[in-house]
Amino acid sequence: MNSSLRSKLFLITYGTILAFIAGLIIFNNTILRNYYTFRRNTHLVEAYEETVRLNILDIDYENKVAVIESGYNISIQVLYQENELDLNKSFQETLEDDQILTMVYGHSYWLNRQDVLHFIYEYQKSLMNQEEFSLARDVDIDSSQEKAFLFDVDPRSVNHDEELVGLFVVKPLNQGYMYYFNTITTSSINENIWIFNSFTVVLGMFFMILSAIVMYFLSYKLTNPILEINRVANEIANLNFSDKAMVETEDEIGHLAQSINIMSDELKTNIEELKVSNKRLAEEILYKNEIEKQRRDFIASASHELKTPLSLIMGYSEALKLEDISKEDKDNYLDIVIDETHKMNKLVRELLNISQIESGVITVNQSEFSIKKLVESTYQLLAIKINEKDISFSMDVEDILVQSDYDQLQTVLINFINNAINHISDPNKIHISTRVEDAFVRLSVFNTGSQIPEEDILNLWDSFYKVDKARTRAYGGHGLGLSICKTIFESLDYSYGIKNEKNGVTFYFDIKIIKPIEADISL
Repeated sequence: MNSSLRSKLFLITYGTILAFIAGLIIFNNTILRNYYTFRRNTHLVEAYEETVRLNILDIDYENKVAVIESGYNISIQVLYQENELDLNKSFQETLEDDQILTMVYGHSYWLNRQDVLHFIYEYQKSLMNQEEFSLARDVDIDSSQEKAFLFDVDPRSVNHDEELVGLFVVKPLNQGYMYYFNTITTSSINENIWIFNSFTVVLGMFFMILSAIVMYFLSYKLTNPILEINRVANEIANLNFSDKAMVETEDEIGHLAQSINIMSDELKTNIEELKVSNKRLAEEILYKNEIEKQRRDFIASASHELKTPLSLIMGYSEALKLEDISKEDKDNYLDIVIDETHKMNKLVRELLNISQIESGVITVNQSEFSIKKLVESTYQLLAIKINEKDISFSMDVEDILVQSDYDQLQTVLINFINNAINHISDPNKIHISTRVEDAFVRLSVFNTGSQIPEEDILNLWDSFYKVDKARTRAYGGHGLGLSICKTIFESLDYSYGIKNEKNGVTFYFDIKIIKPIEADISL
């Protein structure tokens, strides 16, 4: 570990320095070169924009242009062409005409005369032929009447040994043209980049030598405490808590050693406490298993007790259907059925009370009732509110007998209808319906309105959850209605849910059927 950690420290240090040097060189030769080029082109355009604002008839025109040249470290040539070139002549014939151009400012053809005339000749030729100017690339300037181009000039074609880049601008003036040639050399860019790269390499070598000396001494100071901590950690892994890390530095490694020592003491204490807790837990598991066995035995006994009265009720109920039964026997049979029913009812109440005590859920009072009458009764409670909202209310509910907690289901239905009223929109319709599925009837409350986002549907049953907080505040809701419904459904073990429909939302729950009473009745 000792040699490995020290090697890593050296590799990381040298790798970081080398990566930094390489990064600077790459940066200087790519991004920085591009930045220099961008600034160079910008300076050419800015210098032109300052030059073109000067009055060429001003007596100080040449001095002002010279100031601009000095400020941007470029060369400026301004030429005037009074008449159109005769493009029917060849370029060689045009070159022989010394009266074509007038030098307004600049050294005597700082670019050689042939290249200057070549630019002008090819530009006017491209205008006549409506072709793209091929000797340079377009560049945007503020004026829409002027044409500007950036170009590169090979050093073999000019009076210098360096490569030139320049800005060529054509400005119409009276019947002729003003030509501006702003040029600059690229040697300054290359020289700056070379100096920067050389300095970076020298500085990097210095830091590499310095870091080698520093890391040689620093590695011993860092690795020895880590080795000591590693030794103690191995002892702890073998459950030997007697050894301590002897590191006395006040830095992070020293704090780590102190933490290892504290952890060793805490682990020793916790393991001893854990052994005691495990013993206690084993005893509690045995006790819990015994309680579970007693609970299963109790359920089995209760089921057996329920089976007897149910068998008697079923038997005597079948006997009551016999045609030749006497009135005395019939009364006796009825008394037996009633008596067994009371017994079973008493047992059910006792079971429910036990369940309430153990689970802490709400009291469930089971009774048989018509699902249709439940809906009609609930509608009567809310009729005034529904009419006030000018809601079109309809229901298509089968008259089916169910056994459940009437009051709790009415609470659910009131919450569903109130929720529908609060979230209804055009055409303001609420429809309550039932649908029989196997041994269950599904009671659904539909209202027209906006659909609920799929990610919010499950959360709607949580307390205080609101999809549209502004709308909920408007009708004074707190987000508890559907949570109450969820609690009732879970206490009754009912399936429930929400479905987005084409033009609204449906809330539903399923109830187990006892039997249908009569044909479907629609309101």
